[in-house]
Parts: sequence; structure tokens; C-alpha cells
Amino acid sequence: MNGEPRFDCPVFEGQVSDYDCSEISTGIHLRRFIDDGIPFLMDIRAALARKHRCHACHRCPNHYKPREPHLAQMMQHLGFPDSAEGIETALTKVQEQYTASLYQIHEGCIRFFQLPSGIQIWQEWDAHLNVAHDTQVHFVTSNAMYLKPQQIIRYCQPGHLVRSSLIAEAVNQIASDNSLVSNGFTSPNLSIFREKYIQQDAFVAQIAAFPAKLTLFENVEDYLEKREIELAAESFVSGLAMSNTVDHTPGADALLTGSIEKVHMHENEVTGLPFYHLEVRCLGLLFDVVVSAEQLTCKPKAGHIMQGVCWLSARMLNYGFTGYEIEFNVTTPLTAKQFEPIALIMDNLQPGERLYCGIDPPIGEMVYVRAKGEVEGISVEFRLDPQDVDEPEPESEGTAAVEDAFRIYRFYPVSKAMAIDMFEKTLILNSPPSLADALNVTEEYLTN
Repeated sequence: MNGEPRFDCPVFEGQVSDYDCSEISTGIHLRRFIDDGIPFLMDIRAALARKHRCHACHRCPNHYKPREPHLAQMMQHLGFPDSAEGIETALTKVQEQYTASLYQIHEGCIRFFQLPSGIQIWQEWDAHLNVAHDTQVHFVTSNAMYLKPQQIIRYCQPGHLVRSSLIAEAVNQIASDNSLVSNGFTSPNLSIFREKYIQQDAFVAQIAAFPAKLTLFENVEDYLEKREIELAAESFVSGLAMSNTVDHTPGADALLTGSIEKVHMHENEVTGLPFYHLEVRCLGLLFDVVVSAEQLTCKPKAGHIMQGVCWLSARMLNYGFTGYEIEFNVTTPLTAKQFEPIALIMDNLQPGERLYCGIDPPIGEMVYVRAKGEVEGISVEFRLDPQDVDEPEPESEGTAAVEDAFRIYRFYPVSKAMAIDMFEKTLILNSPPSLADALNVTEEYLTN
């Protein structure tokens, strides 16, 4: 082997032969080196920590590389460096500055970090070697849609715990039978849920889109004039129709065209680098597109038309879990300044999360107002309790007495802006909305 040609290896950080290269790349793929009787060239933990250098190397076999875009490409859109070495340094800083949550998955383990800006880092963690051997990223917002799974391609598989994959239809209403969006999605967190969750007819998910290519147009007219493909200003071309699905493991790429509703500029807390978050409306669905400022030729604005080839990452939400509740009591009327944190919480409620606001003393019979995040918007409930009646005798009054004791009315669904307006008028002006158009849902609470 001494006569073999040698070349630089980014993982070994020195000269290696073809045999050494194969040993390193195979060891990274298997998470262990194969014992061939020859001393290993390097420690497996060091090799796994530099896994993404191997995947970025042109000598790495394609069947060892993931279907997703290289991690550096996705992380660059979140304000991270665009090199494998830079990412390793940034991930080390994340580990030093933030506390990780751990999820035990059968014989595997997932480690999770979230930065204040909304950057999420999911890692398959090898507790024995004390090293992450796979990393995936996401960007979290309060937007959501329903995914109706047609096929679960990969779930809870060792080596792919943060790379679950499914084919699903995306809709904005659970009862909708007509979906214009059907595509592959990868998910960094699907594996943390039990099998019963996976068997549901529909998931609630928030979709982050990472563009490989992106173009902005001033408005619809500008798009129609300059478009290269005869597609509408809101259109979705599924990656399932592309030729790279022949190996029966389709990716999650799609051609997404839509109108930008909101633009947010964020700063990566670890690197200090900026990135954009675009809320893009397409066929009734809201996609969260994250993009590096360096990739844009102009500053994005609301009303622009965006077209891009994007990789779609789905963060699954446990919509039925009732533990995400924020509860407090207030004495009305509040000042506008006191109301600001309530409005901010409501604007960022994710589907399944609740905000409970007790009113003491009551406004008439109104004792609380409650909001719950929904895919379609927000549901707002008001509870009314009689204030000047004697307490009924439970032995003689039974259910009728309970029904007379309180009433709950629900507005559903309403937009976030309307929900905030309802809370604002109730808590600041002591002028709650008329309940004539609300649905009396008292019976739901009596039977549940």
C-alpha cells in the first residue's frame, strides 16, 4: 500500500490512500470502523464529528451521502458558515451556550437545541461514544398546516432518527378532500412520537423551506412578464414528478411559487450573521422560507412573488397534547402597555397551545377569556358564570344545576388579528364582543 497514490483527506486532516479513504467513509457510515487487523487510522469519534466534511468531499461514495441538501447549504440559510469546518465550530458553540433536551428513542437518542431566534438543531446522539453522528436543522414559527400521510418512508430507524421521511398531502382545513399540494417531506422530530401518533389520519405540521435556488419578482405583473415557466403566481410543482425518485426513496424538494405576506430579519445568536424568514402564501398554505441574505439579489418585501426550488422540512406538532398552557389572572381594565405581552403571546400561539386569562373581578358574568392555537387561526372562548345567585344544591339539582352555573361560548376559527382584537377590547376597554354569533359549547365541557 506504500506505493498507492495519496491525497488530502478533510476528515483525517492529512494524506491518505484510497484504502484509507474507504475505511474512513465506511466507518462514518456504519458508525464504527471494520476491524481488518490493521490499526485504525483515526479515532471513530473524531471521524463522526467531521462527518459532514466527508459528505462534502467528491470522493465520498454517493450511496453514503443523504438525499437532503448538504447540511452546510441548509445551515447557511440560518446564518451559519457555509463550510463543513465552520459548521463544526458553530455547533460546538451551540453546545457550550445552550442546554440540550434529550429524547430516548428505543435504543437510540435524539439531542435537541433551540436558539431564541427560532433556529432548531436536531442531532442523533451516540451516548456510548458521546458524539453526534447526524445533524438536521429546522426553523420554528407559529404557522401550521395539516399533512395527510400517504406513505411513511422512514421513521424511527437507527442512523436516520432525525431524517424521518414521508409522502403527504398538505391542506389548510382538516375536512378538505381537495389537495393541490402532495409532496415528500423530511422531518427532524417525527421519531420522537410513539407509533400510535404515526398511525393518525393527519398530522399538524409546520413547514420550513430551504431553497436551493430562489428568485424574487416585484409583483404578480412582474412575475407574469419575466417567468421562465408557464406557472401561476401561486403554484406548486411536486418533486415526486422528478426523475430522482426512481430509487423509490423520493426527496422533499419542490418548485414553490407564492406571494410573500411577511418578511422578518433575524440574527443567528451564535454567529451574529443575518438571515431572512419569509412567510409565503401558496394555494392557501403558509410556508416558512428561510434564506441567507447573500443568496438574494434584492431586499425581499411583502407583496413580492417568490419562486424557488425548496427542500421541505416538517416539524410535527402534538396538537392533542394539553400541556402547553399559559395561565394568569388580570384585573381589568389593563393599560395598552400591560396588554402588549398578551398580544405577543397570542401572535405566536402554535396549534394546540392555549392562553388562559382569568378576569377578576368579572366583567358582568364573564370570568375568563381563553385562546387556543389552531391550524386555521385561533379559537376564542368566553366563560360566563352567574354572579348573584345562590349556590345550587347538587343533591337535588343534578346536571341541570351545573348547566345553569356556567356557559361557554366559542368563536372558531378567527384570524390572529381578530382574536387579539377580541382580547384587547375585553381586557383594556371592558367591552367584550357580542356573543350572539358565538357557538355555545357548554355541552362539550359537561360531557368531556
